[in-house]
Amino acid sequence: MRAPLFLSVCWLLCSLGSELNAQEVGVFRVPREARAVLGELGATVRHGSHGGSYTAELTPAQEAELRRMGFTPVQLFSSLNEEKVALGIEEAVPAGFTSYAVMRSDFYAYAAAHPSIAALEVLGTSVGGREIFALRISGNVLVEEDEPEIAFWGNIHGDEFASGEMPYRYAKHLCDNYGVDPTVTAFVDNNEIWCVPLLNPDGHEAGTRRNSNNVDLNRDYGFQWNAFGGSPAPMSQPETRVIFEFMEANNITLSSTFHCSGDVLFYPWGFSANTATDDTVIREIGFRYSNAAAYDLENSWSDYETHGELVDTAYGAFGGLCFTTEISNVAGILESTYSRNKAGMDAFFGQTYKGIHGLVTDAATGLPLRASVWVSGSEVPSYTDSTVGDLHRIVLPGTYSVTVWANGYLPQTVTGIVVTGSTRGEFQVALSRGNNEHAFFIPTVKQADPQNTYANKSQPSWALGPPDGRACSLGREGFIVLDLGEGHMITDGPDVDFTVTEASIVGDTFAEAYRVYAGDAYNQNTLIGTGIGTASFDIGAVGLSSVRYLKIEDRSGAAAGAPLGGFDLDSITVLSGTAGPSLTADVDQLSLSAGGTQRLSLVAPTPGALYYLLLTETGSSPGTIFSSSFLSMPLNGGAVFDLTASKPNLIMKKGLAFLNASGQKTARLIIPPGSDPSLSGLNFHHAYMLLDLVSYKPTFVSNPTPLALIP
Repeated sequence: MRAPLFLSVCWLLCSLGSELNAQEVGVFRVPREARAVLGELGATVRHGSHGGSYTAELTPAQEAELRRMGFTPVQLFSSLNEEKVALGIEEAVPAGFTSYAVMRSDFYAYAAAHPSIAALEVLGTSVGGREIFALRISGNVLVEEDEPEIAFWGNIHGDEFASGEMPYRYAKHLCDNYGVDPTVTAFVDNNEIWCVPLLNPDGHEAGTRRNSNNVDLNRDYGFQWNAFGGSPAPMSQPETRVIFEFMEANNITLSSTFHCSGDVLFYPWGFSANTATDDTVIREIGFRYSNAAAYDLENSWSDYETHGELVDTAYGAFGGLCFTTEISNVAGILESTYSRNKAGMDAFFGQTYKGIHGLVTDAATGLPLRASVWVSGSEVPSYTDSTVGDLHRIVLPGTYSVTVWANGYLPQTVTGIVVTGSTRGEFQVALSRGNNEHAFFIPTVKQADPQNTYANKSQPSWALGPPDGRACSLGREGFIVLDLGEGHMITDGPDVDFTVTEASIVGDTFAEAYRVYAGDAYNQNTLIGTGIGTASFDIGAVGLSSVRYLKIEDRSGAAAGAPLGGFDLDSITVLSGTAGPSLTADVDQLSLSAGGTQRLSLVAPTPGALYYLLLTETGSSPGTIFSSSFLSMPLNGGAVFDLTASKPNLIMKKGLAFLNASGQKTARLIIPPGSDPSLSGLNFHHAYMLLDLVSYKPTFVSNPTPLALIP
């Protein structure tokens, strides 16, 4: 009984801490002239200024500092609890809005009633154990297809009740009108639509802006995080991690996150006065929504500076267009509010097919790859879907080039991709393997700018890929977390294992100091070492055998606010690592008449994972076969994995097995004597999938292990 008692005490302490904090924080009207000071204090400021003033949540210390600086905050409520009572919330969902229980029940019911187009997905759970659920809607919903993905997010702030009603009601509208309304039917058939009504279910049920840990979830995301809103660290909360991991698994092309209150659509950036490199197309797509909903269209930063927002992360980290939709939170006009926003969501119809579409595969196997795609004119990469290898990037009409790269592969550039007002630009890339391992993705970055000069114009993405002379300047005491990607690790070798390259930039040619840490996506606490300028490091020296995530933290002592302030990170180069699982075979041909055995050896970086092997004709793409037949696989727990090829069909044999504790498995492909002679002359290769039993994330991988069948 100790564990439950301990958990109960922890819950009680968290609840008391949240309650005390709710009592301490007051709600104030603060003049816009105090904007810079509010930012320095990390105060929670609600989007949407009223009469030239902000509505801010202030602690007594923050209020005192504002007064010391000559500003006069006007108290509206002495505590968040007092505000709730005044608004009639009082720890419950107000009349006119839908509770967590009803939303959840309805989504389960709609999935059951519309199984061909709707699937209930539980993305994860909140601090309080409530489900963060979604209705996934598509014409062939149980199969991952080559189509754009759209997301509508609600209620990241729990007391903004109307925000959750928008995706909730819209999901039901799509299901109810599929097959009835031709426009809805086409939208569902040609897109994968995710409606996620409650990103903060605990806050929704308690009527609080923040989650049960008293953290503002829309200040907790990793992209340009800066400790706003009570966030103790980037992606510190389970709700934030759930959505971050959802975006990793689904390449969202277009999304809207709903908030209250106001009649305005905000677009990136929220953290900086600098213009996003995709600003023109962002405003064009944003106008479609705002015009249909009769909302203003504004840059997010122009209203108020925020850090760690979902809208900046969805765009800046993942490359999908995202907007913050501020709507009315008045229950009495909810029908009107929904009608306006339904028109806005309807305006997204067809927008995902205006741009560039591509498919990326492994040149040797035809398997889909998760790759980064860099479109000319933009400094924000997008990522392909690992299951299908597809990309859907919204761009304006024009002629583009794209550069495609995946870790362990040689980059490839396609030029002359033409996009018109009515046709997409198309490309297909088959990447060849190469010995080049670098940073692939950025979960978290903080380009520190304590004086809000916005002089640092460098892009976080410049730290990705091989050294190229472009650098992400971190700012004084800023940091960046780099991910090598699924299945890619720095491993401990006989000498140094990776190199950190500092760019030599005009105006900043001095070698600067930094620290390097290792850890997982959310915590990087193991200090590997300190470097000055370009330097190499040995992970074994600190007792590590492998590393996927690195954190580079500035220790240069550079002047705050300088254009190139802080360490100038060009690249991470892996010297001793693995490009994922390795599959080798002892022979490359077998006789159908005489029979024989091919022995295969798999070594993977994920001990204990499930291993799914199939033999398929070279040039085919078995990704959909993996998805559709995985659950029906026979399970093999023995030391040797036997496959017997005896059928004259494309997929000759497949099976499922556990890797051993060392991440290894041996397989034998047996060709019995007198096998079907019609298979003679065909060339095959082995493809396999690994399923991590902790995260349940599949990795589709393959090595060129050919097999020719001879008479």
